[in-house]
Amino acid sequence: MTIAPGTAASHRTIALLRGINVGGKNKLPMAELRAVCEELGFRDVKTYIASGNLFFTSDMSPAEDGIRLKTAIAERWGYDVPVVTRLREDVLAVRDGNPFGVPAEDRWLHVLFLNRDPQLGPQGLMDPAGVAAVRGLDPEREPGDRFAVVGRHIYALYANGSGRSRLTGSWLERQLKVTATARNWRTVQKLIALSE
Repeated sequence: MTIAPGTAASHRTIALLRGINVGGKNKLPMAELRAVCEELGFRDVKTYIASGNLFFTSDMSPAEDGIRLKTAIAERWGYDVPVVTRLREDVLAVRDGNPFGVPAEDRWLHVLFLNRDPQLGPQGLMDPAGVAAVRGLDPEREPGDRFAVVGRHIYALYANGSGRSRLTGSWLERQLKVTATARNWRTVQKLIALSE
C-alpha cells in the first residue's frame, strides 16, 4: 500500500543490503547509493560503513521501499543484491527481544534479518511446513553455538565467533527457505542510533 506523501505516515526505514563491498565483489560506492535513494524520493538518506546499511525517510511501506531499491541497484550496477527492510521500531524491538542478553563480546552475537517470518504463509497465517522447518533446525549444528528464531529474526550467539561456525546464514536460509542478512550486535546498536 502506498502512503500519500506528507502524511503522518512518513517513517524512518532501515535497509540492509547483503554481499556488497565484500572481498572485492559487488562494489557499490555509498555516495552513489545515497544519490540513487534520493532519486527514488527517499529523504534524509544516510549510510553506515560500506557494507550496506541505509537509513531514509519514506512515505511508502518498507516492503515497497525494498523492492524499489533492489530494482534500482540492478538497473544501475547490474547486481542482484538481497535487500531486507525494517522500520526503526522493528529494530528497537529486536534489541529489546534479545533472548540471550548482551554477551561480554558483543561481536559474538548476531541477528539475521529475514525477508519474512518463516512460520507464516503468504496470507500471514501459520504455515505447517514453515513451523516444522523451524522446529527441525538442528540445535547442535555447531556445538557451543546457540540460536533462536523470533518472527522475522534469528538471534545467533557464537561461542567462538562466526568465522568457522557451521551455523551459517546460508544454512539457515536453505533450511527455512528465506532470504537473510546478518549484523553483529554492535551494528544493531548503531542501526538504532543512526536511524533517529
